[in-house]
Amino acid sequence: MAASQDVLAAAVAHKARPAFAELGLSLEGLQIQNISLPDELQKRLDERIGMGIVGDLSRYTQYQVAQSIPIAAAANGPAGAGAGIGAGIAMGQAMGQALAQAAQATAGSAQGNAGATKTVVCAKCQARIERPSKFCPECGSALG
Repeated sequence: MAASQDVLAAAVAHKARPAFAELGLSLEGLQIQNISLPDELQKRLDERIGMGIVGDLSRYTQYQVAQSIPIAAAANGPAGAGAGIGAGIAMGQAMGQALAQAAQATAGSAQGNAGATKTVVCAKCQARIERPSKFCPECGSALG
């Protein structure tokens, strides 16, 4: 949306000019400097952008677990301790899975896996693209 503020401003100005003319005024220009989203929508948009930057769900899950540990540690009493232990266990499992995936990827590339798809990073939005594509599925920019 931020990238289209000029287009939106031009469309609003075009629609508003007749109303200004009826008042004997001329609307020469209009700038939209900020578009605010409702908090819940902004939170979901930020999460989606974060997932696009991370590139895969397992790494995003690891990130979320790591973010929850200080919150769980700050909680008082047995519930906080239990949450901290649970978060630690989940983080350990997530790290173990990540290490196993890295080992499999290393073994696959060592075997010369010719059918493997090369990961490409979009120059415009930095999204990681794991499948062959001519355009970025996140922002639509042409790749490579």
